[in-house]
Amino acid sequence: MSQKNTTRARRRKMGKHRDRAYRKLVINYNIIATLLIILGVLYCASHIFTKKRSYRETGVELYNQGNYTEAIEYFDKALQTNQFFSDNVDADVLMYKASAYLNMQNYTSAKYCYETLLADYSDKYYDRNEYTFLVRLCDALNEYSNQNYVACLEVLKEACERGYYELSLPVATCYENISENDSLDKWVYMKTYLDVYAGRCTPNAYMYYKYAVYYLNIEDYSNAIDNIKLSLSYNDEEYKQELMYMLIMSYIKINDFDNASLNCEEYISLYPQDTRAQELLDYIYSRQHPDTEVINDIFGVNHPEQNESYGEESID
Repeated sequence: MSQKNTTRARRRKMGKHRDRAYRKLVINYNIIATLLIILGVLYCASHIFTKKRSYRETGVELYNQGNYTEAIEYFDKALQTNQFFSDNVDADVLMYKASAYLNMQNYTSAKYCYETLLADYSDKYYDRNEYTFLVRLCDALNEYSNQNYVACLEVLKEACERGYYELSLPVATCYENISENDSLDKWVYMKTYLDVYAGRCTPNAYMYYKYAVYYLNIEDYSNAIDNIKLSLSYNDEEYKQELMYMLIMSYIKINDFDNASLNCEEYISLYPQDTRAQELLDYIYSRQHPDTEVINDIFGVNHPEQNESYGEESID
């Protein structure tokens, strides 16, 4: 009996050892499996996050190159790449995407990006007050593009006060186009905002064009001529015809008929479809020769009240 009991006890002891070894093996296996799963998840997450950042960086590079349409494609890829704990990246991408739309003058899409940012992301990633204003600014820029100058003026002025100095040029354009009933000092304000733009931003053809418009309206023809020439020096076809016509009229106003004639001949060669130009050249010729009767004085040099209605006609 004693030997049998000893054998049983030894077997129980050996069984317990096997059980402990098995349990230990299972535990070790579970630990290893868990670690492998965690490492796999981390690898996948890292891969996805790296991919998201790669899309974002490519988009920013294209944005800085001015390739806004392509940049938006990569910003969308970044936003569509799902990743935990990436709100800071997504918020940043949305801000870039909105800015790209602004540069493309797609103000409705830019507004949608800003509204999504405000609705879906914590303001620890951005200034909520500033981006709430940008929603209003998108609406104002839409009004401006539709030539609703009174409707957008105050928001555009506020934008200038907030440091968006590039918008001082649109503000100047608003003052140019509103009636004197809306602002008695419209020309003073126009010049003020033109000066803000000139002092804070890079000069361009449109800025000098608007300076020329200002000086023409206050009848400072010498300064108008200087700014017309500066604008023309940029070779911007968008304003060239109107600027050349303004230049001719400015020379006429200061009785410089020789320069008026030269510029009118060039104008006719470039824009033969504008039949008024030949009539204008005939008038200039009659003023160059004192012994010749003045003809075609519909341009108001001798009769300003006639020029008022003519000057409002658009150039074809």
